[in-house]
Amino acid sequence: MSTSHYVVLRAGTRPSSETEIKRSRFLGYAARTPSEDDARDFLAELRREHREARHICHAFVIEPDRSIQRSSDDAEPAGTAGVPILKAITARQTAPGRAELSDITVAVVRYFGGIKLGVGGLVQAYSNAAASVLDVADVIDRQRMRLIELALPIGEAARTETR
Repeated sequence: MSTSHYVVLRAGTRPSSETEIKRSRFLGYAARTPSEDDARDFLAELRREHREARHICHAFVIEPDRSIQRSSDDAEPAGTAGVPILKAITARQTAPGRAELSDITVAVVRYFGGIKLGVGGLVQAYSNAAASVLDVADVIDRQRMRLIELALPIGEAARTETR
């Protein structure tokens, strides 16, 4: 897909979802984050809101060409949380022929319910939680544009505008 078209969350929205698996609660959140600083701010806000949570695992994809991709398992076993969340973002089909999802952070807050899920169970739980929040996300198409400034005689302006 061309990097000139991409899809982002609608400004001002913060989709969320909740699932329960073996008494553990998985709360999914997504935010529009056009920079790594925005992603860190969003995660800090979630940590303040969910001080008692055992884990806040996340992934983000930034830039229209998706050149910045990061994930964190936040002390869950390696590869069981952040990577499945990242895969949910990068595999997301917004609609046939539409651009790819970018400038987004998805975080899954886990409140441990006392029953261990195992590696496969964790991967499935975090994948499903990320997919659930993306299912309710309101997205819009964006197109990367380039601003061009021209300095030319006034008589040439009309001819330039019509091309």
